[in-house]
Amino acid sequence: MSVMPLLDDLTYPASASAPARTFYADGTRVALRSSERDVAGTTYGIQAGPRDALQAVLWDDNRTSLVGIDVLKRLAAPVPVTPRDAARTAQRVTRFAARFLAETPERHSHPEPDDDMLARRFSRCARPPSRALYPKIRAEILRILRERASEETPGVPTVMVEYMPWDGERITVPLSIGNQLMKNAFASDCGSIGWVTEIKDASRNGTAGTWVTLEHPGTSSCPTSHWLADEIARWFVKID
Repeated sequence: MSVMPLLDDLTYPASASAPARTFYADGTRVALRSSERDVAGTTYGIQAGPRDALQAVLWDDNRTSLVGIDVLKRLAAPVPVTPRDAARTAQRVTRFAARFLAETPERHSHPEPDDDMLARRFSRCARPPSRALYPKIRAEILRILRERASEETPGVPTVMVEYMPWDGERITVPLSIGNQLMKNAFASDCGSIGWVTEIKDASRNGTAGTWVTLEHPGTSSCPTSHWLADEIARWFVKID
């Protein structure tokens, strides 16, 4: 599960097994409660929730970690951001998200945009982004990918399938030529990949219907397979 931005303080109410907890908005200065040393940092997101939520912190020595909110104390309220600074940040987030996606090889699944992957991708930049920007960059990457997945690309998008993003809820999207599919957990060969090369109404093996043709790169035993639209929706998910 990735760290996602937190624009405002977020409070999870008390439950039978846990007290109420408030997680701090991005940019909040915090310190460790029990540390004998002066260990301070800046929050940059939250992971998971509500029971197992963790606060993401960029420490002043450039380390990052995920910690329980109960071990942190707020040092000061977030510094107000001017419209000019907000616009500059948004431009940098957009630029780095676009760079990440542009550097992903064509016909390959997008790599997981976790902190380590983002750090490797941006290490060659003249002015790489700080890790405090990673949650916003990741959120923008995932937004673009979900938007792309919902577009109707050339072909006959008469088949609707589930889209499985790297993070977040699944959505139902149209399937078109050029899309990448992966066998789901119900299939014996779960995880196998196929590329859609044709969608058309036809009769195969005596069965009429909408047929989807898949190519399976690197598979010599079955380089091409044909599926009825209903079978595609049952056995496959669309991936980045």
